[in-house]
Amino acid sequence: MQRQTRYGAIAQTHAGQGLITFPRGGRIRTACTLFEHEAGTYRLACEGQFSQASYAAWQQLVHEYRMESPATVARAHAGGEVERFAGRLDDGRELTVGRMVLIAAQASGVGQVDRPATLTMQFDCRDVRIAAPVSPA
Repeated sequence: MQRQTRYGAIAQTHAGQGLITFPRGGRIRTACTLFEHEAGTYRLACEGQFSQASYAAWQQLVHEYRMESPATVARAHAGGEVERFAGRLDDGRELTVGRMVLIAAQASGVGQVDRPATLTMQFDCRDVRIAAPVSPA
């Protein structure tokens, strides 16, 4: 049975890690899961742990880049500054996302001095490329 989301049924998931690059230079290294939907759309969910001191900078990125309505997401993809992702899936294949827009973000553990904060983000993705598996020689 396929899992349903508000974006439709998930056809496939891919886990990995990589680097999110924001248009004006911010970068975040993160673990990720790419959700491929039956309709041909993609969502990238990213999660990482960061120092409490870096929370304010992350909060500023979210405030600057998050798009909340489908219309603003479409406009951002059409002609705006968009985020990019480059990384590697757990099976070793390269994953690149040429155009992605931040659509959701959440932080937990903020203010707990003895622990890092956990930060999660979700992106609407276009121009997704997964490299073909490398065959053994």
